[in-house]
Amino acid sequence: LFFLVLPLRAQDATEFNIGVAGGGDFTNTEVGITVGVRIPFYTHYELDLRDIFSPYERHPPLGKGTANIARAGGAVWITRGFGINGNGEYSNYTVSANGWGVAKGADYAFGGPIWRTDCFGIPCRISVNYVRQVANGVSYQGIETSQLQGVLFILSSRLKCAGKVCVNLEEETSVGRVLKQGNPACDGSLTSKLPFCTRDVGWGGGFTGTITLTHRHRGH
Repeated sequence: LFFLVLPLRAQDATEFNIGVAGGGDFTNTEVGITVGVRIPFYTHYELDLRDIFSPYERHPPLGKGTANIARAGGAVWITRGFGINGNGEYSNYTVSANGWGVAKGADYAFGGPIWRTDCFGIPCRISVNYVRQVANGVSYQGIETSQLQGVLFILSSRLKCAGKVCVNLEEETSVGRVLKQGNPACDGSLTSKLPFCTRDVGWGGGFTGTITLTHRHRGH
């Protein structure tokens, strides 16, 4: 994706950022590093690419390990302060405990309205997104996808700039409905659904915070 956008005529300077991320989501805990790039082009369009690698990932009771989230998307700005954003995300983890390990990956899509505004004197962006897991099915290990559906609220703000560096803070808060692990042989994952082994429904959410540093271009 990065090389595909290189020929695009950027209206503003491309923005690279690097930082740390951490939080808890649906009983899982993660701490990691993040890198990303934001590319504005053709006045009303913006491309965002991001990767978060977590060397510490904890999934009770499955154990601890590593994880990675790759996200690609962007925004179409209808006006200077309002637009529509959309993103695709691939999340995977590998954890183990007591000699038994689990590896799982899932695809997600989310999108919704986004606002560019001022939050108590700080430049910020606010987006409210519908999020859901896509490509639902059963992994090679027989683990069923959770089929998450919910709401993702994102607040991004530029806290402070000093010299050539700016400090950014992003907060993501999610709440959603998931299906708990069932029996793939009879709950509809592999065959027709039977009434005596439907999957249970659960609700949960979480919070993730990210702090990044961005190089400030002259004139910004």
